[in-house]
Amino acid sequence: ANPSAPQYLGSVVAGLAPEGDAPRRLAIAPDNSKAVVTNVLSDNATIVDLQTQQVTSILAIGDRVQNVAITSDSRWAVICGFNSNSVFIIDLETDHIVAEVPTGTRAGTVVIAPDDSHAYVGNISSNTVSVVELAGAASSEVAEVYCGIIGVVWAAYGVSSGLACSPTGEYVLVAASFDDRVKVLDTASNTIVASLVVGDFPIQVAFGRDGDYAVVTNYFSNDYTIMHIDGAASSVVGTYAAGTRPLRTAYHHRPGADWLGLAHYESKNFVRIDPASGAVLDSWSYAAYGSLLQAEFAWGGQPIALTSVTGDQPAMLHYADGHHELPGQPAAFAVSPDRLIWGAVIPGPDYLSLVYMVPVDVIELVNIPLHGPGSLAVPSPNPTGGETRLSFALRQDAGASLVVYDLRGRKVAELARGQFLAGDHQVIWNGRDTGGRLVPAGVYCVELRVGQFRQTQRVVMAR
Repeated sequence: ANPSAPQYLGSVVAGLAPEGDAPRRLAIAPDNSKAVVTNVLSDNATIVDLQTQQVTSILAIGDRVQNVAITSDSRWAVICGFNSNSVFIIDLETDHIVAEVPTGTRAGTVVIAPDDSHAYVGNISSNTVSVVELAGAASSEVAEVYCGIIGVVWAAYGVSSGLACSPTGEYVLVAASFDDRVKVLDTASNTIVASLVVGDFPIQVAFGRDGDYAVVTNYFSNDYTIMHIDGAASSVVGTYAAGTRPLRTAYHHRPGADWLGLAHYESKNFVRIDPASGAVLDSWSYAAYGSLLQAEFAWGGQPIALTSVTGDQPAMLHYADGHHELPGQPAAFAVSPDRLIWGAVIPGPDYLSLVYMVPVDVIELVNIPLHGPGSLAVPSPNPTGGETRLSFALRQDAGASLVVYDLRGRKVAELARGQFLAGDHQVIWNGRDTGGRLVPAGVYCVELRVGQFRQTQRVVMAR
C-alpha cells in the first residue's frame, strides 16, 4: 500500500522443502566414519556415513550456518551459527545437538585445540575470538578476546579471516585482515601477546610442524609472510611473492617431511615452501583450468587441488597427473587426516563428492545428494506460544516417527509413529509433553526418523 515503506513479511519454501541446500564447508572425522557438511541456505548440517555413503542425519542449526570442525577423537563436531551468534556442539555418536554456546556476533570460523579441550571461534562482526571450553553438553564460552578487524574475501564462495592453533596448543594465530596484521593469542592467559605487521589483507594462516614458524597469505598484496612464533617475542621473518591472489594455505606433516603450501587463486599455481625461510621448494601449475580454489597435500606429498568451472570446462579435483570431473562449481573441500578420503561440497546440485584413496590407486569418485528418504519442513508458526504445524514428506512408503526432544536430548513428546504413504503429511504439536503438561519456554528439537535416517528442526516455544 505504501511503496516508500516496504516491510519484510517472511519467506516460504518454493517447491520441495530444502534438505542440504547450498553446502558451504565440510569436515571429515579423523576415524573416517563420518563427514559433516554445513548448508548455508537450508540453515542445517548434513551428516554422511562415509562407509555406507548414505546421509544419516540432517540437523537444523540456524540462519547462514558456516564453518565446522571435528575433535581429534571423532566424538564432537563444532558448527558456527552465523546469525544465531553461537556455536552448536554435535554428539557424533548420536547425531544430536547437545549444546548451543553463545559467542560473539556472527560466528564464522572455528579451530579446535590439539587436545580437544577448547574451540576457538572467529566472530566476524564483533571482531573477536571466542574461547569455548569443550565439555559436551556442558560446553561454554570462557573468554572473548578482541582480535582486530577480521573479514572475508569473496572469492571461492567466500573465505573468512583464518585462525590456526599451534601443534602444542600454546598459541592461536588470527588473521586481522583489515588491520594487515596477524595477532598471537596466548591460550594460557587468553590474551593477545603480539601483533605482527604483514602484507595487505592477510587471510589464511598455517603453522609448521613444531609451531616455531607460521605462514599467512596476503591476498591483495600478492605475497605471503613467514613469522617466527614465540609468544610476546614473535617476529616477522620476511614477506615473499610467488603468485597472484594467494588465498588458502595447506599443511601436512609426515615422518621426515614438513609440507607447507599456498594456493594462488588467480595465477593458479600451488607452491610448497620452507616454513622457516619462506623459500619455494616445489611448484605446480593449474593454468589450463579454472581458478585454483584450494589445494592440500596427499600422503606422498603430491598436491590435491580444486579448480573452478571455466568456459565449457568443468570444475576438477586434481591429484598427481590425473583429475576427476565434478558435477558443478565447488565451494571447498576437505581431506581426512590420513589422506585416504577427500570430499568436495558442490552448492549447485547440492552434492558431497567423495574420492576414496588407497596407497596405490584412486577409487571412483562418488557423488552423494545431500538429502534422505524423508524431509521435515520448518515448523510454522515458529516461534510459537502454543500450537505449531509440523509437515513432513516421504519419498516412498515407509515407517516413520516424529518425536520432540529438548536440547539435552531428552524425549519430550512422541507425535507420530507408524507406516506412512509416500507424499506429504502434517502433525500439530500442542506444546505439551507426553503427560499432557505444557512444556516450559525454550528451544526444542523435532526429529523425523525414517529407518536409520533422521532429520531435525528447531522449535522455539515462547510462553
